[in-house]
Amino acid sequence: MALHPGIVKTDMTNPIFEPFALDTPALIGGVGVWLSTEQAAFLSGKYIESNWSVEDLVAKKDEIVSKRLLSIILKGEFGSERFE
Repeated sequence: MALHPGIVKTDMTNPIFEPFALDTPALIGGVGVWLSTEQAAFLSGKYIESNWSVEDLVAKKDEIVSKRLLSIILKGEFGSERFE
């Protein structure tokens, strides 16, 4: 699972981004803990953002899985002959 933390206001936040820095370390940590549960297992190999609704993700589980939504895929042909 890939988790984008959103924008958290810190001492290093560029003032331009401060109006958008509405996420918190607690939110990110909570989502991280939820991602470790069996309920979130369907998101294995998926990308989500910490400020997305967990309830909405669960409600769309079948669609996310069947349509392979939120997937990040790296494709390639590998083997030693490629590197000779």
